[in-house]
Amino acid sequence: MSHPAPSDKTVSSIPSRPAAEDGGINLLRLVNIAVRHIWLIVGVSGVFAVIALVSGLTSGRTWSSDATFIPQGSRGPSTVSSLAAQFGISSAGPEAGQSPQFYVDLVGTREVRRGVVRATYTIHTDTGTFTGDLVKLMGPTKRPTNNPEESVMRMLNSTVSAAPSVKTGVITMRAVSPYRELPAQILRSFFEQINRFNQVGRQSRVSAERKFTEERLHEAQDSLTAAEDAMEEFLRSNRDLGSPSLQLRKERLNRVVLTRQQVYTALAQSYEQSKIEELRDTPAITVIDPPVIPTEPNPRGTIGKTAKSLIFGALMGTILAFLLDYFERSGGRESAGYQEFVHLLRNAFSRPFRRKAR
Repeated sequence: MSHPAPSDKTVSSIPSRPAAEDGGINLLRLVNIAVRHIWLIVGVSGVFAVIALVSGLTSGRTWSSDATFIPQGSRGPSTVSSLAAQFGISSAGPEAGQSPQFYVDLVGTREVRRGVVRATYTIHTDTGTFTGDLVKLMGPTKRPTNNPEESVMRMLNSTVSAAPSVKTGVITMRAVSPYRELPAQILRSFFEQINRFNQVGRQSRVSAERKFTEERLHEAQDSLTAAEDAMEEFLRSNRDLGSPSLQLRKERLNRVVLTRQQVYTALAQSYEQSKIEELRDTPAITVIDPPVIPTEPNPRGTIGKTAKSLIFGALMGTILAFLLDYFERSGGRESAGYQEFVHLLRNAFSRPFRRKAR
């Protein structure tokens, strides 16, 4: 007895296999992988979160102190500039040292930081009162270096900051330290070093201007004396000035004398001013808000660090889950690739504990 051949309608009624069953990747499959390895993801994220929480709770407290200052207005024109202005000659503009950015850059210079490191500080610790420089207080102990002063100077780059205000020109400084009394003293030491740097530079510049003005003053005095002698000789030789030519010559000699008198007077005033400037020791900055000893320590940020570690751990756990799923589908747990992956994973997690055991 013959059976009828299946019609096209019967063949078409058989449901086709979903693409996901053939190994395709879609959103549902990714969710299934994450759900299948949910405890792996939770475990990895939990480990990261616990490490961040313990690290935050056991980390040492830090203290910070803030201060603001503003550069003083630029001093009057230099002696050379003043003399040039009197004769209509333009000179250089205002000193670059008066810009707020100059002082921000000055805070990071080696000369200023070296002076701060070598200054003497007095703080109270759990073991008693300490007096000494920053090398003795904060120098590296776990990994000694050949130049501990350089190490402490580099440390100041990350613990001391300065930022100018574009609108007002006010400069804000902040110092952070594990010792409560130290940040305010570090900022005061920076102010002292900045003033000392400016004072030495200013005195050196004014001293060079004084020497130059003194030399020109002697030359102007000789030139004035020569003009006066020429005028005296002319008057002695020509008692009767009725001639127009003699009157014109007298006016010319008189103009020369007056001009050289003005030059001599201006140089004499500038010379006296430069001597005053050379001895002046006024501060180059004005402290608006002086540094004070902080009353509360800085927040550790434990909650934020724990939340970030939790998210990072969840991401790492998800990646591990996808890798495990890939190895299981490609060759199973007995495949060489899976065994190598597990071996590398175990070594990565156990290496820090072996270091601590040593």
